[in-house]
Amino acid sequence: VVTCYYGRGDEIKAYTEDIFEGLVKHTDSKEDGVRAEVAECLGGLARIEPEKTIRFLEKSIAAKAAYTRAVAVAAFRYALDQKTREHITPVRLEIFLSTLKDKDIEVRKQAVLTFQDILVNSQLMNLKKNSVLLK
Repeated sequence: VVTCYYGRGDEIKAYTEDIFEGLVKHTDSKEDGVRAEVAECLGGLARIEPEKTIRFLEKSIAAKAAYTRAVAVAAFRYALDQKTREHITPVRLEIFLSTLKDKDIEVRKQAVLTFQDILVNSQLMNLKKNSVLLK
């Protein structure tokens, strides 16, 4: 549902809180497919409600549950687009990239995939405010 409304966020905004709560309940699912869908939907919600969703993902990076951290990093990857770029500050980007050193292999895997996407597709590192992270 969320992906159908990427470009039409106003039509779904009234329901984002309910959708958000439903997704959050499944961030620590044992099923890979469920976590992948949750990550993609949270990333989609970030395109509709960027500040709230990115703030949630940022907090989830510190979660005790490794699956929750992995979902947060994957969702960040799906959230990258023109609308969310202004909400991704150097501090936030650094927090997400710090997961490259996470103790859990799944979190590190998602971090590598996210970092690769940042470098290849998002133009995020080309922004002057974020380019200092590569130095």
